[in-house]
Amino acid sequence: MEQTRNCGNNGFDMYNIGDRCEYVQYAIEIERTLHNMQKELNTCIDPRKAAMLIMRVATEFYDADWCGILDVDMEIGVWTPIWWYDTEFGEMAQTKFEEFELSEKYGRWIQCLRDHEPIIVPDVEAIKEEMPD
Repeated sequence: MEQTRNCGNNGFDMYNIGDRCEYVQYAIEIERTLHNMQKELNTCIDPRKAAMLIMRVATEFYDADWCGILDVDMEIGVWTPIWWYDTEFGEMAQTKFEEFELSEKYGRWIQCLRDHEPIIVPDVEAIKEEMPD
């Protein structure tokens, strides 16, 4: 009996997952990535080194340019990056951020933080044109 491979949607719409095969490939890749990262973290007792490893892995997995941990004070309206990883320049490389940034300039970022959503800037050049500040 010939087996067919069904890679259709099959009800994944209600979870907004998309193509089943693509999702399975993603699930396998993220599991491998997390497994390998966890092996490295088992021997790491320094919180800063652990954070740097996690941010490096996140930038590699999501093909990102930058990943950071921010200290945000919503009452005062300022934030500052604490630790960060830049794929081009490495750990704690020079950034274009000031020591403290005003939250009002980054309204979309603040809303993402409130909603517990990642901050994703897909096209930095487009953002520069829309909001040159």
